[in-house]
Amino acid sequence: MNKNIIPFRKYDRFKLTRGLVSPSGEVIEEDQVGFAFLKPGSKMFRIKLWAHPLNIYFVVQDEKSQLDEYQVLSIEEYKTQNGETKTNWNKVGRGQLVGSFIKFNLQFFAEDIFLCLFPEKLNHEEESVAI
Repeated sequence: MNKNIIPFRKYDRFKLTRGLVSPSGEVIEEDQVGFAFLKPGSKMFRIKLWAHPLNIYFVVQDEKSQLDEYQVLSIEEYKTQNGETKTNWNKVGRGQLVGSFIKFNLQFFAEDIFLCLFPEKLNHEEESVAI
């Protein structure tokens, strides 16, 4: 391999599952329901749920809270009469840190969803960059 080429990650991918928290505080993962993506250096997860393939949601730490709390947001973009693009962020759920997971609920989803904070290992997603 050429020594002038280093791997460059576009993003890390994290598993989203349904699940529950046991009485001992351990997260028991059940069915996978989608993926979360995080660009290197970013603090906002992009969420893709398989049940809602056309919608994108975001999980971000709640800056107003002193605790490990999170907000789930949707984004709405529209054009004004002047042709300007406007963006609205809508809060659609809340979350909290549970061990190595962010447990969150959505207003339209009956069960809790767990975002595992350990990314999957994806070698085929890496690009090579020459320096």
